[in-house]
Amino acid sequence: MRYLALGNLTLDEKGDWIGLGGTVAYGAWAALHFTNSVLVISKVGKDFNLDLLTPLQDLGASFLIEFNEETARFRREKGRLVMVSPGPEGYEDLPFLPENFDVIHLGPVSGELSEETVKRALKSNFVTIDAQGVLRSRVRGPIKLEDGEWLLNNRLDLVHLNLEEASFLTGLEDPREALNSLKNSFRGVLLTLGERGSLVYFEGNLWEVPALTLRLVDPTGAGDVYTASLAVLLSSGEELRDAISKSVALTSVILEHVGVPTKLVSRDEIERRAEMVRSKMKRIH
Repeated sequence: MRYLALGNLTLDEKGDWIGLGGTVAYGAWAALHFTNSVLVISKVGKDFNLDLLTPLQDLGASFLIEFNEETARFRREKGRLVMVSPGPEGYEDLPFLPENFDVIHLGPVSGELSEETVKRALKSNFVTIDAQGVLRSRVRGPIKLEDGEWLLNNRLDLVHLNLEEASFLTGLEDPREALNSLKNSFRGVLLTLGERGSLVYFEGNLWEVPALTLRLVDPTGAGDVYTASLAVLLSSGEELRDAISKSVALTSVILEHVGVPTKLVSRDEIERRAEMVRSKMKRIH
């Protein structure tokens, strides 16, 4: 199973803490639980310390990094996310062959991936995307959604959105109604609803999934881990219910950390937590 994550690595600030972040970083950590072939292609600025990648490299991830303008940087202020710097953009010229990967996880954080790059990635076997970075404005300051309707014109295998993002794209505030609209555009939809859990649609099947929070320290990266895990498991042929429960299990672990963890979770612990989810999931159709 060959996994590629494409998008900006970030520097995340929480109080006095500054560390590695970004969908591709959290996604790589998640994917390493289910495959030993993980590559991240990313752009950063000269303010980025490559030593931040050492823990993920020690776990088995590989990186192809291009230095460009300043690194994408985000700060959590009074419960809201602020874009300090949007970071580099333009991945059209980076060297990768989509056909060489079983899963491509598109993880934009600030509009750095164009529709052209998304269409190129679709040559891979299974392509997933986090919609947040497609919809976000690149203007510094509090996060705003402003664009990205073109996403609906590309039949990705799995798209992850929260309710705000789904409502922005569809004009619908009810989670079920928004998902029903989105499923016409994608093979699969992961709609995360915070404490209310998530709705997962894939190939005609819809599941209502409870949240699993054993200890909440920081929610950053939760959706990224959920998406990456689900994409890898589904592309490898895992049964949908099991793939969802294992993905939620791993997501519950990331909630207990600030930043990207430096260790992997044991299979036994993932399965223990997955069973807590599996027994409470509800199949809608």
